[in-house]
Amino acid sequence: MKILLSWIGRQDILSAVNEKEAAIATAVKEIQPDRTILLNNFAPSEIGNFLKYIWMITENRAAVRQISLTTPTRHEEIYPSVLKIVEETHSAYPEAELFSISVRALLPCTQYGF
Repeated sequence: MKILLSWIGRQDILSAVNEKEAAIATAVKEIQPDRTILLNNFAPSEIGNFLKYIWMITENRAAVRQISLTTPTRHEEIYPSVLKIVEETHSAYPEAELFSISVRALLPCTQYGF
């Protein structure tokens, strides 16, 4: 099983408006994950077009995990949130191969061998 875990980025949102590929859309097409988990710190209303686009290009429905951050660069908020999601994912799918786009934000994955 392949799982793609990534933050939704501003460029992903902007590109989806014109049905153009940004990082996540490209990864979904290339990797063809069985499950996609998207971390989101934008307002849910901002990602609607992006989700419609992702759901249009993939067979699996991407799961969105809403994460509340005071700023998108506060690592003391980011890392615990990501670590919790990585641990939950690893526990639910221990044999899964995990792919991520944003290596810096997903550093906790390395302790699980992802």
